[in-house]
Amino acid sequence: ALNKTSLTLNAGTHETLVATLLPNTATNRAVRWSSSDATGNIVTVDQNGRVNALSEGTATVTVTTVDGDKTASCSVTVIPMPVTAISLNKTSAVLSQTNTLQLVATVTPDNASNPDVTWSSSDEEVAFVDNNGLVTATSDDWYDSATITATSVSNPAVKATCKIEVAIDRVSDISINKNTLDSLRVGESEMLYATLSTPASGHYPDILDVVWTSSNPAVATVTPVNYTGSSNSRANTNGRVNVVAAGSTVITVTSVDGGYSASCQVTVGVHPTSITLNRTSLSMDRGDTFQLVATVLPANAPNKNVIWSSDETYYVTVNSTGLVTARRSHWVFNSYSIITARTEDGDIVATCRVEVD
Repeated sequence: ALNKTSLTLNAGTHETLVATLLPNTATNRAVRWSSSDATGNIVTVDQNGRVNALSEGTATVTVTTVDGDKTASCSVTVIPMPVTAISLNKTSAVLSQTNTLQLVATVTPDNASNPDVTWSSSDEEVAFVDNNGLVTATSDDWYDSATITATSVSNPAVKATCKIEVAIDRVSDISINKNTLDSLRVGESEMLYATLSTPASGHYPDILDVVWTSSNPAVATVTPVNYTGSSNSRANTNGRVNVVAAGSTVITVTSVDGGYSASCQVTVGVHPTSITLNRTSLSMDRGDTFQLVATVLPANAPNKNVIWSSDETYYVTVNSTGLVTARRSHWVFNSYSIITARTEDGDIVATCRVEVD
């Protein structure tokens, strides 16, 4: 006996049948599984009883005992796997007249029996779509709109839409306020400003949007910042560059309309991150000297130069190499000075308190 005598499956799915053999004391419990679908195009079954539904149709799955040729059967009906949802690569877009946009429909589930869709436009005088989802802006009026719809062939109740707005004015060029950035350090940021050139008609739709990218986000990322200027000024869209690590990257801004682009080369050097001294305090007799040593990290920072200074040179002096000298004057006693080591690159500081007996 089988646990099921009839079974309905969607194409692309499977289910395992379970055979029960009687009596329980039978010693040879081996069975053979078979499908009446000789072509193997509709239903197959393996020797574990797993029924695989492949395409629409019907077949009978039979299990037969090796001992005695006892049989049990299950009627299997395979129905198409329906499309349950459609998504588009764009849900809205702004196109200049005669510009095109390729829409791509993705159906769910991905093993749907018939994934085909039909394309339609709510107003072909504004935007026309061909059988492959290629949209062409056709309107000659300012800022008309139309809705492009993708409809499942196998399940017409399932649809997805994209709103197309058509703008007559077009972007003619793009520029950026800086072509190079080489002074930023890790953790710092700077705003770049893109300027779009457009016809001087006074119209500024969403088509003036831009896309910011970084060729090496491991060095620096870029975050778009919406422009908040007046509506009658030239369009500007900002991108904040955020430095992550030393290296180089190219920040590029590209206009959505026309694909014009401008770039800024960003170079982030290795800069000192810390400085330490071999002593943080000293006790010296008059006339003594002591060599302070500064360690600047990271070791591969190209500029590890240190500037030395003393806040009270009457008691203690320090030369350009960090050699500290306690003054011999008889007026110097129980006095102190703060010696400062400051990195030439980055203005990072370490100090040592020097007391003179």
